[in-house]
Amino acid sequence: MSQRRLALIFCVSVLIVLLAALILLFLFWRSQTGIVYREPAESCKDSPVRCDGVADCSQRSDELGCGKGRGAARGRGTPLPARAPTRPLLPPAVRFASDQSVLHVYSSTESQWLPVCSSAWDDSFSRKTCQQLGFQNASQTEYIPLHVPGKSLSVTEARDTIQQSLNSSQCPTGKYVSLRCTSCGQRISGRIIGGKETSASKWPWQVSVQYGPVHVCGGTIIDAQWVLTAAHCFFM
Repeated sequence: MSQRRLALIFCVSVLIVLLAALILLFLFWRSQTGIVYREPAESCKDSPVRCDGVADCSQRSDELGCGKGRGAARGRGTPLPARAPTRPLLPPAVRFASDQSVLHVYSSTESQWLPVCSSAWDDSFSRKTCQQLGFQNASQTEYIPLHVPGKSLSVTEARDTIQQSLNSSQCPTGKYVSLRCTSCGQRISGRIIGGKETSASKWPWQVSVQYGPVHVCGGTIIDAQWVLTAAHCFFM
């Protein structure tokens, strides 16, 4: 083999070694200084329920994509998709209606709010409902006779949430649950420390960022067209 060919092979070998060294050096530098995104790990309860207004998964994937579009989930216990579309969350699925405080729960099966029949209802469900809404306990449970055309919700079995414990049916008793939760106490003052009523000419600075009728976050007005709030208030 001629010396010229040996020199060429030597040069090519050196270039390959240098290229490999540069690649390894770049990978090491990137691992030390680059920002590496990791998908957040998600854990769910044993039986997560889609679109019931209660987050059963740590990343809330069971409550994402629950709008009224064609692809929205309708049934209970629907298997969760690998990656749910990110849309705004629905309002809470439990509410009290009218002056009689009649309990209404949103039925994902019927896609509407329904009253709760007194059949098979007891104090444990009253306590579960109030605690789910953030109260300590239920203070009063009554069964009110009402004329309700169509379906209502009745207790089927005790589950983790009140939505999971109910199923749509006719109400054989004709009476419906009226529920009042324990109050959270009374404020000593109606304002924060140092707070006072402002005049009509003062520039406003605080806003409520809402989705429908539900307060999500506070915001600060920083200009005639801009409000500053936290990034976690929005699901992008």
